[in-house]
Amino acid sequence: MNIEELLRESLAAQVEEQPVLTAPADRAIRAAGAVRRRRTLLGLLASGVAVLLAGVGVATVPASPPGPSPEPSPAPSVSVSPKPWRGPFRVAAMMSDATLRLPDGREVDLHGVNTYHVMQTRDGWLIQDYTDMNQLDQGGLWLVTPDGNLHMIITGAQGPVAVSGDGRHYAWRTGGMLRFGHLDGTGLHLERVVFAARGLPIAVTYTTVVLGETETGGGIDNVDVWLPGEQTYTPSWDLGTSVTVYGPAPDGHSVLGLVNVAQGGGKELCLGLLDPANHLRATRTACGLHIPADPAVYLSPDGRWLVVPVIDPNGMTRRGVVDLNTVFDHPALYTVWDGDVIGWIDATTLVVKLGNVRVAYRIGQPEPVPFSVAGLDPVIAADPVPVLVS
Repeated sequence: MNIEELLRESLAAQVEEQPVLTAPADRAIRAAGAVRRRRTLLGLLASGVAVLLAGVGVATVPASPPGPSPEPSPAPSVSVSPKPWRGPFRVAAMMSDATLRLPDGREVDLHGVNTYHVMQTRDGWLIQDYTDMNQLDQGGLWLVTPDGNLHMIITGAQGPVAVSGDGRHYAWRTGGMLRFGHLDGTGLHLERVVFAARGLPIAVTYTTVVLGETETGGGIDNVDVWLPGEQTYTPSWDLGTSVTVYGPAPDGHSVLGLVNVAQGGGKELCLGLLDPANHLRATRTACGLHIPADPAVYLSPDGRWLVVPVIDPNGMTRRGVVDLNTVFDHPALYTVWDGDVIGWIDATTLVVKLGNVRVAYRIGQPEPVPFSVAGLDPVIAADPVPVLVS
């Protein structure tokens, strides 16, 4: 009996039929080229971000010299705890596109907000308010504080707002202007506004903004960098070798992504730590992980674990778990999981969908367990979507 059959058997006593989860919302870079309304809820993210809110795009940047590239293999750096663990899990959840249920059971009415993406931060819960690219300047950002009150942070944004890893620094576009600011209490402190003829923010750190645009309509295929600390913005969209930008790195200043590195007479896509202040030049690389150019990556809220798609020896796509504390010195996967990723609900717990069943993986535990939201009857609750943690 495989793992999915075991999970289905364990859930049989709780529910007659598991509903299919709403698919995760497209990243901001795909929304940039969209021509229709996208209001799919993400059981969180961003950004960006942790699911990475910033989104992903193909860029042109110079690569650093290649590092060591052994074959990918599990390299455990966390001891496996023999203590069993299980749900239900005490998390916030979206009960519909208009109701946010907090972990203590309180509900926040979100009518009037076009809920595109929700993530938990140290300040509460950030809500991306976004429609589509045909309704320009209709996006925004809201904050639900722990007391349950809803605060408008940004309004009139064109496209989703790019959010830093700490959930406190933002970049967005309004008309022909780029804007950069940070959270100040429950409001916004606007730091810089510059004119830009093209591009939307797709990733933001404490000091820099990565811009992206689409020429084909299918996703970001060109990027640039804006340094808000400088008085003006000088475009320089032609930067060199193709890479994929994931989003802000845990250090708050770099960007994670994929970069082409010369290997054995050819080129290989390698995980890279990119410096946005130096035209996205790769400062460190980890090769040999067999990561395809796929934007679906998920950074844990503590910034240590990155879940990436990997190709196994049989050509199957699985979910590789990367330990960012060690991977650039010892390029190897910590472990490999399966399923369609929903996202991290805490620093070590990832929720995925196996078939029509939601399960939770945890770092250091050999097997997943069924996922459910604490305080909700799974028979009655209308498929709550867990809010992910930044």
